[in-house]
Amino acid sequence: VPNLRELLPLELQSAKAAGRASETLRARGKLLERHVMPLEEAGKPVCDLTDGDLLNIRDALTLAPRTKKAIMAHVSALLTYAEKHQHLTVADRPAIPPVAIPEDTAPHFSDVELSRLAAAAARLGSEHLLIVLLGADAGLRRGEMWGLQWRDISFQHRTITVKRSIVGGVEQPTKSKRTRVVPMTTRLA
Repeated sequence: VPNLRELLPLELQSAKAAGRASETLRARGKLLERHVMPLEEAGKPVCDLTDGDLLNIRDALTLAPRTKKAIMAHVSALLTYAEKHQHLTVADRPAIPPVAIPEDTAPHFSDVELSRLAAAAARLGSEHLLIVLLGADAGLRRGEMWGLQWRDISFQHRTITVKRSIVGGVEQPTKSKRTRVVPMTTRLA
């Protein structure tokens, strides 16, 4: 019966074959390789993992709560893969312990901080200001900014249609695989 270390490349390969974005899978692999695979629990056969083992994994992660939560979701994906390939039964599957996300950990700029950032970006040039405002005011990810085309922008309706992303030079759907229409703020318009 494989352990988490042995399942990781198999699960990533399966997710890639299912159409998951390569960049996302690379990031998942790096997170798990760095933070989970060195732990003793990662070497246990998955059928022998206990709730306590997963609690130990969670508690060993000295990271921001959102990152810790993402890593535990990735561990859950490994366990789901193990179930699907009959290395683990539903009855034997250990529970993924919850990760509390305190409300005060939201990584948002205050209005003053954002104004200062926008002013500094404007001093560097309009392209820099545009990047800051697309991220801060419209909530676009880096790849979504790269994927924008003029036809996606309606100054008349003051909206931006986000329908593609460019990651590693390759055009692909957005992370959510959905098109969304984002209103432009006064600063952005």
